Amino acid sequence: MGSWVKKKVLGKGTFGTVSYTVPRFPRDPLNVPAIAVKSADYNKSSSLQKEAQILHKLRDCPGILRCFGEDVSIEDGVKIYNMLLEFAPGGSLKDLIRKHGGALPERDVREYTRMILEALSYVHGRGYVHCDIKPGNILVFPSPDGGNYLKIADFGAAKKRFSELKKGCPGTLIYRPPESVSYDLNEAPMDIWALGCTVVEMITGKHAWAGKKFKDVHELRREIALGEGLPAIPQNISDEGKDFLRRCLVRDPRFRWTAEMLLHHPFVAQEYAWFHIITASRAVGFASYKCSSSYDKWISEKPAVKEDYKLATNYVLSQAKAPDQPAAVEEYYSLASNYYILTQPEVYDNQLGCSCYKCISIY
Repeated sequence: MGSWVKKKVLGKGTFGTVSYTVPRFPRDPLNVPAIAVKSADYNKSSSLQKEAQILHKLRDCPGILRCFGEDVSIEDGVKIYNMLLEFAPGGSLKDLIRKHGGALPERDVREYTRMILEALSYVHGRGYVHCDIKPGNILVFPSPDGGNYLKIADFGAAKKRFSELKKGCPGTLIYRPPESVSYDLNEAPMDIWALGCTVVEMITGKHAWAGKKFKDVHELRREIALGEGLPAIPQNISDEGKDFLRRCLVRDPRFRWTAEMLLHHPFVAQEYAWFHIITASRAVGFASYKCSSSYDKWISEKPAVKEDYKLATNYVLSQAKAPDQPAAVEEYYSLASNYYILTQPEVYDNQLGCSCYKCISIY
């Protein structure tokens, strides 16, 4: 770190300390570039080195924090491992929520959610699970249009999909899904649950379980793992937003939508893509909290959109490996069956369909 000077500590986490850093000898004193350096004792930096490797493999995604390289320094006689990262001028999404008085406008929430989803889709597509999605791990950058651009950071808890964690529990409890707390099942659906909790926090300024009172952390853990309830859906959000959250905050990980599917949801997609939510609910048969017929209002009467609806139906069906098996379910089924499904088979008898009376009678 001889060419860089640490100016101040930005934060401390499980895997290292993040500092604001500038060049020791800048070429242009009026335009000094800044980076964030994540540091740890070299003998305890295995997680940090793993994070650097993951960031290198994910470097082509604009929605993921960039890593500029690694370095080793001697500080107070101690060998220090340093990871050189992009510096986020806007701080974290948690900071942004606080600056807006505890809640963000829904138009911003829609845009930010889409940005996070695009990055998550890339992460999952490259075979990784972040395992710690939360506002504090999403950083804010200024965009050319005067708005903000979000990037996912802190891959210290990340893992390869379908691999076991070597030690410890990943993530932060209030963002962890039931299968993670109960069975240490930490796969891509985990990130989707955490995204839903993050959206709730953007809308309300409070964490997703804030609507319920718990005596201590152990009671909260029991509720997440064994309870039947879900985090409360904010009432001050649009119907599209409520439905989006219902696709994320599903107790059974088999029926949580994937990041790729959620990108087609009307809460985050352009108007032309609104039909995808209908086809995903009807053609593939996802569990829903409302009858699929209630989505009729989202179908436009325009012939062009009707044709798109037809094309979308064919697309969604082509993604499913069986007519009655959601594409989102197939890849997680074998893992989940070993932990989650066989323990309570009676719970899932009618989960492929809607919960309304007419739909239940079909099954």
